[in-house]
Amino acid sequence: MKIIHITPSYKPAYVYGGPIFSVAALCEALADQDVRQEVMTTTANGHDELRGVTNGQRTYIKGVRVTYYSRVTGGSSHFSPSLLWSLYKKIKKYPGETVVHIHSWWNFTSIFSCLICVMTQTAIVLSPRGMLSAYSFKHRHSLIKNLMHKIAGVRLLQRCHIHATSEQEAREITEVVSAKTIATIFNIVSFKPIALSKQIREQQDKAQFRILFLSRIDPKKGLEQLMEAVSLLNFDWQLNIAGTGCTAYIDRLERLSRKLGINSRVAWVGYKKGTQKHGLLMNHDLLALTSHNENFSNAIAEGLMAGIPVLASNAVGLAPLIRQLDLGWICGLNPCEIATTIEMAHQDSMKRAFIRDTGPSLASTFFCEKSLTSQYLKLYQNAL
Repeated sequence: MKIIHITPSYKPAYVYGGPIFSVAALCEALADQDVRQEVMTTTANGHDELRGVTNGQRTYIKGVRVTYYSRVTGGSSHFSPSLLWSLYKKIKKYPGETVVHIHSWWNFTSIFSCLICVMTQTAIVLSPRGMLSAYSFKHRHSLIKNLMHKIAGVRLLQRCHIHATSEQEAREITEVVSAKTIATIFNIVSFKPIALSKQIREQQDKAQFRILFLSRIDPKKGLEQLMEAVSLLNFDWQLNIAGTGCTAYIDRLERLSRKLGINSRVAWVGYKKGTQKHGLLMNHDLLALTSHNENFSNAIAEGLMAGIPVLASNAVGLAPLIRQLDLGWICGLNPCEIATTIEMAHQDSMKRAFIRDTGPSLASTFFCEKSLTSQYLKLYQNAL
């Protein structure tokens, strides 16, 4: 069995947020198991192209074989004829033993790769990563998406074994398509938590209440509602926003913070990764994500593994797990409800201490890399 991963973007195109880390973590975990695989991707890096990569040239990133192909359309369409032609040749070379794992949807790389697999009767695993939700159909090019779905999408998706990252995403997918199978497997999260020292814990208990937003800065993430909510709080707080996004949208959020009179309490700390991100997490009292729709959320998973109390909207895919493990608080998207829930988190210092002590061990059982890798390999075997 050979796995070919098709993704419109790959490391180091971190501008695309969580999916980049999710796909790379899966590929690196499979590489550790000596699975035959390769990644075929484009040079996409937002509105620009990745520097330092050559069209069609093979490279290795953390043990993963990756080939970047030039795209002829920018934006989110990601059309790369050279990638598609190369995929066709590879499939024909290894008939009957290849599984093509397509990551994402609503772009030419994914859709035409799926079409090639259908034409060659090649096994397809599709991870739409939130792109087959009702929210996705109603936002950003909704007319084009609905038209594409009716013309070709439905028929292509019916030939796929679909991977959902949460039960919420699985339910959303079943509402729009009848696939061959739908399997729910969490993302692999490459995060190694460290224990908080007693001194840091005492500082957290005494300092102002620090709230962290750690994600791509996008209208989908509900930052407007979060800002309105914190403006209603009557205790000492600080909101730090970590991530990148469209400059125009960030400007709009900054104007909103000034209008609400909270700009002195809101800090834009930029994109963080690796040890910087880890340190940022460990120095906050609450990780908040009030998304309108979220199939999984790597940031929430990392927060759980780090033992950081989390607040998530009920539209976040990991909300049921948070409830099950009692490692945070769940709320709706009304600013008043969000504010009330933050107030509860602020007052319940005993629960926050419990989460810091027990969260990592509780969460690690659900995000065990070895167990999740085995589930992905079973998915590939079933698809053949």
